Amino acid sequence: MIYLDAWLRAILASIYALLERAPNLQLIALGSVGYDGLDADECAEHGVWVTNAGGASIETTADMALALLLGV
Repeated sequence: MIYLDAWLRAILASIYALLERAPNLQLIALGSVGYDGLDADECAEHGVWVTNAGGASIETTADMALALLLGV
């Protein structure tokens, strides 16, 4: 058993293993924009909230796109 209240996720091989081993888990915070590779429905069934970084990378992505365009 793992005693976790929150998991700040960078890489997680199996959400199912984490949910089984950490019954006190309440929150998974993703450092990415989407929920790729994470079964949000399974988390909801276990009462675990899932959040992500939303628009955190919008500005840097736009900067990189402009830099690449100017480099052409």
